[in-house]
Amino acid sequence: MRERERNGVRIGQPVRDLDGTALGKVVGLYDWGFAVRRGLPFLFRHDFVLRYDEVRGVRDGALVAARSAGDLLDLAAGGVPKAWRIPAPP
Repeated sequence: MRERERNGVRIGQPVRDLDGTALGKVVGLYDWGFAVRRGLPFLFRHDFVLRYDEVRGVRDGALVAARSAGDLLDLAAGGVPKAWRIPAPP
């Protein structure tokens, strides 16, 4: 039987970025991360793969991933995105 939950991530769970934008729903679980899919199977489909350590929490039942639309702009400008500068726990 296929695993339905791992590390607090469930198949079918919605995923959003730090800005609150929907990234899609969890469609696959792996040892190191999970797959997210947005769109119809034949049109406008986008697949993402996220690591479990990229999850910053759960908001209104949706996983919040440490990604943001502004991250690409920061990277393009030669900087480090704010989402990547998370302090390590003591």
